[in-house]
Amino acid sequence: MSIIARLFGWNPFLPWSRARTTPGDPREIYPVLEAYYHNNDLYAALEELRVRQRVPARPIRNPAHAVVEFYAATLFGETDVDASDTIVRDTARQVLEWSNWASLRQRIARWLALYGDLWIKVATRQDSSGAVRRVFLQVIPPHQVRNFAEDERGFLTEVLIEAPADDPDYLLVEHWDKPRGVVTWQLVRRDRHDEPGPIIRQSSVIELGFDFIPVVHLRFRDIGEPRGLGAFTHALDLIDEANRIATRLHDLAFRFNRPDLVLSAVDGRDSMGRPLPPPEFVRRQQQESAYELGDERVIALPPGYQIQHVVPPIDWGSYLALLDAHLGSIERYTLPELMYYRLTEQGAASGRALRIILAPALARVAEARVGLDGGIARALDMALTIGSLHGLWTLQPWELGRPRVSFTDRPLLPEDDFLSIELEQERAALANALRQVGLPYTEILLRLGYKEVDVARLVQERLDEQEAERERMGNLIAAGWVPGGE
Repeated sequence: MSIIARLFGWNPFLPWSRARTTPGDPREIYPVLEAYYHNNDLYAALEELRVRQRVPARPIRNPAHAVVEFYAATLFGETDVDASDTIVRDTARQVLEWSNWASLRQRIARWLALYGDLWIKVATRQDSSGAVRRVFLQVIPPHQVRNFAEDERGFLTEVLIEAPADDPDYLLVEHWDKPRGVVTWQLVRRDRHDEPGPIIRQSSVIELGFDFIPVVHLRFRDIGEPRGLGAFTHALDLIDEANRIATRLHDLAFRFNRPDLVLSAVDGRDSMGRPLPPPEFVRRQQQESAYELGDERVIALPPGYQIQHVVPPIDWGSYLALLDAHLGSIERYTLPELMYYRLTEQGAASGRALRIILAPALARVAEARVGLDGGIARALDMALTIGSLHGLWTLQPWELGRPRVSFTDRPLLPEDDFLSIELEQERAALANALRQVGLPYTEILLRLGYKEVDVARLVQERLDEQEAERERMGNLIAAGWVPGGE
């Protein structure tokens, strides 16, 4: 048992370790991933979980936390809710405000990158009379979702959620079954989870007033499996190898609380050919075995003995280069998100250089954003429908699969003022080059990355400006102005 586990009775860095899983349960990967993310007493925690073989290493070079924090900084950025209907947009913003969005979105970004799975549930808050006063979004820890099923569009048709009850010996099981049109809440004992417990509440979909399950499942990386793949799940063995190399290097270089000197005889035998006995100076008074030279204390050895360091005289530079080469391979081919931190250490780089170097990592950010934005927008559409049913606002009914809410575009990397200016200069130079080769204005805007709706707006604004200029010139000529004259 690890030191932390002995202190707390369980590992507080692994809250999911209390989750009820069985061998082969896909949820058993979640506490493993969380152990790598927290990195405290990592391998002792993994040994307690009994899901990975013991690794004779310490978590010295573990990039898992840095990878997750990269997505916490880039997944959302400066984004906002968008909708063609201003009432829908403002109402969706109200739902996010009720959800404590500033804090919730950071948890969403971290959990999605860490676990590879995220469940967002639409919940309601009632007053003392039982009337619904707020609708908000909440995230469900992935280990609490025991079973689920989805249709071809990604909508949940069944989900079984096991949340902790007020009594620590029980679980509150929430079972949504869309084909049967029933949702059930019941208490189940942790130690007898296969035995059905007392039903607390049971409702039909008709009573609830909507025909969908108000839970959305998001995957960080969809690989065709029921559950998603986390940001570093595929790199656990490579991380273990880096920790093994670093641990061995530290063990050779540093001997914490262990002797780092050895006393040996220069000539191991006396004049009679007999082995020399151990020296006696260690049992003498301190002033007899050492004396001061300046600020240093020098040991006085008996004749025929010498002191040597235990640390071997190996080529430390080559050893470090081997470790750096392994970490560099992880960065290039497995976890390109780590390039983000290396570039910040090296100093400023041009916006174009940043986008080229970080292209693999930014491609993963873009992929994750597609599913993230779509999932949250779907949850907001559900929240708007549920709020309408309870009279919080009046909106048109939502049709499944037809989103009313979206998120505004934002850059893949956080931009400061200097980077924004540099990017605008690059876009202007590209626009001039495209104009010189004869491309039409509409095509230039599309090449620069503008959406079709924005292109149409900009083209119309340009036409309006040209029409206004023609009208102004016509008025001047009608007033007697001659081109080239005073």
